[in-house]
Amino acid sequence: MKSNKKDMVIISIFLGSLWGILEATLGYFFHVVSQLTIPGIAGFFMFPLAFYIMRIAFRETSRLESILYTASVAALVKLTDLFIPLLPPQDTINPAISIMLEAVAVLIFWRIYNPISKRFPLFEGIVLSISWRALFIIYLILIPFSFGIVERGLMSIMRFLFLDGIINGFFVALILHFEKEKVGRILIRIPATKPVISLLLFLLAVTLEVVI
Repeated sequence: MKSNKKDMVIISIFLGSLWGILEATLGYFFHVVSQLTIPGIAGFFMFPLAFYIMRIAFRETSRLESILYTASVAALVKLTDLFIPLLPPQDTINPAISIMLEAVAVLIFWRIYNPISKRFPLFEGIVLSISWRALFIIYLILIPFSFGIVERGLMSIMRFLFLDGIINGFFVALILHFEKEKVGRILIRIPATKPVISLLLFLLAVTLEVVI
């Protein structure tokens, strides 16, 4: 059953804030680890986590638009970095854009994905993961003020698209497989009747984003 618009907004704020907290904490941790050990390790894990959160949003509300609402909240949390002095704007805007492109790709995915299929959905996961990355590369090429990863050359682009995309796709496929097999049932229950919890979580996400 579809949730009403008010509940969908509350759920989206809750999950988008949770996404923002993961970006601010776990994303920062992976960034530090990548400087010390494996370069780009954050790219292996952050999209599958985002996909999982967007899946919760869709399942809790039965509304595809909740995916965009949830991503918009996460992007808004990221955009609070614009108020940090001396931080280049593109370092904030580009991640926020990537969040929204992830949401667009996931929304399209859930329109066409067939969950009844019995096989392991590795192909679907890889296509999804590469799709939003391709959209992000196109965005970086079209926007003149920041090329981001495009400036690092063809090998970096290929790694971003295909190596990271394939690893992401595997984790996404695991999420879909476990859900089909009812092994990894989502345990988070959204306090839809208590909007204050969602708002407090949003404030926490913003605080962590700015401080960390």
